[in-house]
Amino acid sequence: MRELIESHFSSWEDPRSSRNPRHPFMTLIATSLLAVLCGIDSFSGMQDFVEMHREALKKYFDFPSGVPSHDTYQRLWNNLCPI
Repeated sequence: MRELIESHFSSWEDPRSSRNPRHPFMTLIATSLLAVLCGIDSFSGMQDFVEMHREALKKYFDFPSGVPSHDTYQRLWNNLCPI
């Protein structure tokens, strides 16, 4: 699963500062995608989704700083898709 997601999204540039990223870019993209596919429609829902499924998700994705917060998801997507 991880390889499929990474191969598809590898051309996306990480808009975050390289100074101190706490969460891997692909982990944020993949968990966002999985949450949306499961019907989640909010950033706080993405955080809740990862918290509920963390044990299963950590088999495929890295969480070196724990579960990303809803603010982390929101900042990422606001930078990827500014309105």
